[in-house]
Amino acid sequence: MNSKETKWGFPKGRVASTLKYILSREFTNEDINTIAVVLMLHSMVEVSIEKLLFLMLNYEYPHYGKGMNPKETQKYKILNEKMEDELWKAIVGMNFHVKLSLIEPCLKVWYPGFEKTIKEINRVRNKIAHLNKLKSLKFKNKLIWSEEGIEEFFVTAQITTKEINKFCERIEERNEAIKDTLREMHLRRQTSS
Repeated sequence: MNSKETKWGFPKGRVASTLKYILSREFTNEDINTIAVVLMLHSMVEVSIEKLLFLMLNYEYPHYGKGMNPKETQKYKILNEKMEDELWKAIVGMNFHVKLSLIEPCLKVWYPGFEKTIKEINRVRNKIAHLNKLKSLKFKNKLIWSEEGIEEFFVTAQITTKEINKFCERIEERNEAIKDTLREMHLRRQTSS
């Protein structure tokens, strides 16, 4: 091994491009950029879906706050943090189809047709990830490899992520209102006993 090579003998500073050449000479640099963009945008959509799932599953648990004694507050805080960590692990461990199927009823009511858009984004990602019929791969009737196709994919994924995140904000607001109501009920119970 010389100083211009990595441990495995690849030229330093050009490992990825060398591997791209070895693995598939049919892809141009623009194709590789398109693949990277599709994978990153799909990931953004998936992260927003994970956040939505977390919020949907995490709003009715014992809360802590004003009026509770410090020991009780600390106990609830520790238990809630552990529960939230476990919930995140479970959500992140799910495959995309399971995540989508869990939020699909919500999307059908609040964002009719959105679930189809997300399925289409996932279809394109899967075709690319599994190198399946790439030359003819289309998104909304445009070749994903064309500037129009990748632009359409980008805009659609961005809008999808933005709308899911806005919906998450509404859920967070609702959850805060629920927490406040639960805290007030808890305080009333404590003062009446």
